[in-house]
Amino acid sequence: MSFSIDWLHRQLCSVVSAITTTWGTSGRRKHPKRINWRHPVGAISLGVPPVLLVISQLGGFQALELAAFDILMEGRGEGFLDSRLSMVEITQADINEYRWPLSDRLLARILERLQEAHPQVIGLDLDRPQGSLEPSLVLQLKAENVIVTQTAKVSSVVPRSRLGFNNIPTDPDNVVRRNWLVTPSDREEPNYSFSLRLALAYLQNREISLKFLSNPVEKLQLGKAILSPLKSSSGGYRHLDLDGTQILLNYRSPHSIAPRIGLGQVLRGEFEPSSIRGKIVLIGSTVPSLKERFNTPYNSRNDRDSQMPGVFLHAQMTAQLLDAALGKPVLFRFVPDLMEGLWLFGWAGLGGVMAWNIKHPGKLAGAIVLGLFGLCAISWGLFALNVWMPSILPVVGFLVTISSVAIYKFLYNAFYDSLTGLPNRVLFANHLRLASKRVSLTPEERLGVIFLDVDRFKAINGCLGHKAGDRLLKEMGVRISRCLRCADRVSRVGGDEFAILVDRIKDLKDVTRIARRIRKQLKRPFYLSGQSVFTSASMGIAMSNGSHRDLLRDAHTAMYRAKRLGQTHPEVFDPIMESQAIAQFELELDLRKSMAHTFLFEASDRDTRQWLEEENSHLPHSQFGEEFHVYYQPLVSLQSGKIAGFEALVRWQHPERGFVSPEEFIPVAERTGLILPLGMWILREACRQTRLWKTQFGQNAPSIVSVNLSGKQFVQPDLVAQIDRILQQTHLDPRSLKLEITEGVVMENVDRTIDTLRNMKALKIKLGIDDFGTGYSSFSYLSQFPTDTLKIDRTFISCMEERPENRAIVQTIVMLAHTLGMDAIVEGVETREQWQQLREIGCEYGQGYFFSKPLSSREATALLASKPRWSPHLDSYRHHMGEPEIAIGDQ
Repeated sequence: MSFSIDWLHRQLCSVVSAITTTWGTSGRRKHPKRINWRHPVGAISLGVPPVLLVISQLGGFQALELAAFDILMEGRGEGFLDSRLSMVEITQADINEYRWPLSDRLLARILERLQEAHPQVIGLDLDRPQGSLEPSLVLQLKAENVIVTQTAKVSSVVPRSRLGFNNIPTDPDNVVRRNWLVTPSDREEPNYSFSLRLALAYLQNREISLKFLSNPVEKLQLGKAILSPLKSSSGGYRHLDLDGTQILLNYRSPHSIAPRIGLGQVLRGEFEPSSIRGKIVLIGSTVPSLKERFNTPYNSRNDRDSQMPGVFLHAQMTAQLLDAALGKPVLFRFVPDLMEGLWLFGWAGLGGVMAWNIKHPGKLAGAIVLGLFGLCAISWGLFALNVWMPSILPVVGFLVTISSVAIYKFLYNAFYDSLTGLPNRVLFANHLRLASKRVSLTPEERLGVIFLDVDRFKAINGCLGHKAGDRLLKEMGVRISRCLRCADRVSRVGGDEFAILVDRIKDLKDVTRIARRIRKQLKRPFYLSGQSVFTSASMGIAMSNGSHRDLLRDAHTAMYRAKRLGQTHPEVFDPIMESQAIAQFELELDLRKSMAHTFLFEASDRDTRQWLEEENSHLPHSQFGEEFHVYYQPLVSLQSGKIAGFEALVRWQHPERGFVSPEEFIPVAERTGLILPLGMWILREACRQTRLWKTQFGQNAPSIVSVNLSGKQFVQPDLVAQIDRILQQTHLDPRSLKLEITEGVVMENVDRTIDTLRNMKALKIKLGIDDFGTGYSSFSYLSQFPTDTLKIDRTFISCMEERPENRAIVQTIVMLAHTLGMDAIVEGVETREQWQQLREIGCEYGQGYFFSKPLSSREATALLASKPRWSPHLDSYRHHMGEPEIAIGDQ
C-alpha cells in the first residue's frame, strides 16, 4: 500500500510540474510566467456554473428540482376549504348499494336533487357506457349550469360550450403538477378543460370571461389574471412536452378543498341546501379501486390510498382559476434564464470564497451548513410568494465549488508555499528531477542550483514583528523572480530559504550572473512597518557535472559555508565541503550520544535529567561510560604564589575518537543547544567538588571556583533559579562560586544583562567578565555591571615581552579594574618573565601553563594536598602539556 501511495504522489508531482513548466516557458517574456495559484476562486467559480448549466439543459437536474418542488409544496401544510365549492363523492359504500357504473336514471335523480338546491354550476366528472341516453338524463343535461366532461359520451345532447376535457397531465415521475387549460382545435374555438369550463360558468354573473392575448393560443386573460403558459424551461423544468396552454398547479391542500356530501345523502335529501346554493358542485368518484386517482406532490410513492382522486384535482384546478380571476396571488412566476444563471454564479462564488478563506475544517463545515440553510430559506421564501426558482442547481453549484476549491487548496498546500505563492520544496525537487533527466540526455546542457538564506531574518522578525517578516519574504520572492529567465524556477524551501533552479545553461558564469542580479536586487531597501530595512543573503551554488548528486543539498552545503564564513559573494560547492559537513554531523551525533550516556546517570536535578531523556529518547544505550569530565586549572595569586581557586573546564574523552578538543565540540554544542544541559552539569560538578575540598582541606581549600557561562545559558529565563537550586543541592557557600561571562555576551543587550547580573548578585555569588579587551565594551556600561573581576585575554599576555604596547594595554586594563573596584585576572601565563611583569603592574591573579595544566579532580586534590607555592625564581610546580585550556564561553 505504501508503494502505491508513493507512486501516486510521484505521478501527481510530475503532472503538476509538467503543467507549471509548460505554462512557465510559453511565450517570450522577460520574467517567468506562472499560474496565479493565489487566486483560484474566480477561475473555479466561473468554471463550475457553465458545466452545471449544460448538465441542467440536458435535463440532469430536472428530477431533483421536481422533488424539491414537492418538498416545498408539501411544506405549506393544510389550507382552508373553498366556500365556493361543494363536492358529491361516490364512495365504495355507494357503489355497493347502487352498482357501478351508475345508471342514467340514477344520474338524472342526482342532478334533479341538486338542482332543487339552486347551485351555481354542476360539474359531472363521471363516465358512462356507450349507448342512447335515458330521456330523464337528457332533460337534466339540458340545464345551462351543467358542465360535463367529454368522457361522459353525451356530446350529442350537451353543447360544446358546456363540454370540457378532463385530461390531467403528469410529469415524467408520474406526478401531477400542471393545470392544462386549453388545447388547440380544428374549429375556431379551442378545447377548454373541465376546470376552466366550471370557472367560466361560475364567473358569468361577475361578467368575467376568457380573452385570448396571442395567436396561436398561448397567453390568456381571465379577469385580472394573465395566464402565461408554461415553457419547457420554466422553474425546474428542462424537458417538458407542452400542448396548448398549461400553468403550474398551486395546490391548496393535500386533501379535499371543499365540503363533501355522500351520494346516498343527495338521493335521500339528507343535506343542507345552503351547502350547495350558489356554489360549484362537483360530482365524482373517490373510490381507491377505480382508475381516477393520481400522484401529487404530497405522496412519494404509488400508494393507491394516498393518491388524490380526479374529482379532487379538478376542484384544486378550479379553485386556482377562480382565485386568479379575482386577483389573488395564486399563479406561479418564474425568473428568466439569465437570472437563474446569475443565481447559480452567485452561490458558486460564495462557496468558492468560503472554501478559500475559512481555514479551520470545523468552521468551514459550519459555514457550509449555514449557507445551505440560507439557500433553503430563500427558496422557501420565494416559493411562499409563488416564485419557483431552481434550488437544487445552486445547491450543487455551491457544494461543487466548495469541493473544487478544497481539492485545489489541498494540491496547492502540497506543492506551493501559502505565503509567497512560490513552489515549495516538494515541487522544486520534482522540477529538479525532471530537469536532471533531460540534461542527462543532452550533455551540452547543464543545471545550476542557487540556495539562498536571508541574513538576520530572526532579528527582523523580533524587532518588527512576524507580519513585517512575512512581507519581507513575499517581496523577496518577487524580486528574485524578476531576476530569472523564463526557464528558471524559484521556490521557497524553508522559513527564510529560497532555491533557484537555473536551467539550460552552459557553464558556471551563467549561474553567477543570475546570482549577482539577485544580490543587486536584494541590496535595495525593503519598506517594512513604515521604515527602510536593509538585509542581505548568503548564497550557495551547485552545478551538475554528470554525476547523480543532490544539487539542492550541495547548494545548501555551500550556502552554509558562505554564512559561516560571512562571505558577501556566493560560495560554489566543492566535494570537500560535503566531507566537512558529514564530519560535523557525525560529531553532533556522537556528542548527543555521549551526553545521554553520561548525564542521564549523573544528572541529579530533575530538570536536567528530564531534558536529556526527552532530547535523547531515540538513542540506544551503550557502554560508553562517563565520557565527559571536569578539569580544574589553578588560579594563582601573583603576589603570594598560592592557589586562590580553580577554573572549571570540560574535557571529552570519546571511546572511539579519543580526546576531542573543546575547540571542536563546544561550537557544536552551542549551535545545537546541547550547551544548556552541559553547562548546568559542569556547574553542578564544580560546586560539588569545591564543597568536597572545603570539607577535606578546611582553610587550605581553594577560596573560589570559576565556571564559564555561555551566551545561550545567560539568556535562559530561569538561569538564576537553576544556579540557586544547584547551590542548595551541593551545599556550597555562594561566595565560593564565581560565574564568568564573555565580554561579547554582556554587551548584546545591556539592559537585560544588568538585570540578570543583579539578580545573580543577589545570590551572593561573584561575577567576572571573561576575555576582556577582545570585544567592544563601553566604559559607561562597564561601570554599571555588578562584577567583581576582569579577566584579561591571553592574546595581550603572549606578546607582552616583545611588544611594549601590549604591556601598556594590560596595565591600562588593570588600572581600569582597580578604578571600578574589581580585581584583575590574566590567563595564558607561560613564562616567569610574564609573571614578574604582571606582579609589577599590580595584577592580582593569573593562570596558565607556567603554574599548571588543567587537572582532573584527583590530580587537583593531590596538588592541594601538597600545599604548593610558586615563586618567580623557582619553577618547581611548573607543568607542561601540549593542549590549550578552553572553557565554555571562550568560543
